[in-house]
Amino acid sequence: GTWGIRPPFGYRPFPTNSEP
Repeated sequence: GTWGIRPPFGYRPFPTNSEP
């Protein structure tokens, strides 16, 4: 699905949907 906003810590972007 669509990727979310990346945290300022440098983590990988999290999916806004149920898709990985």
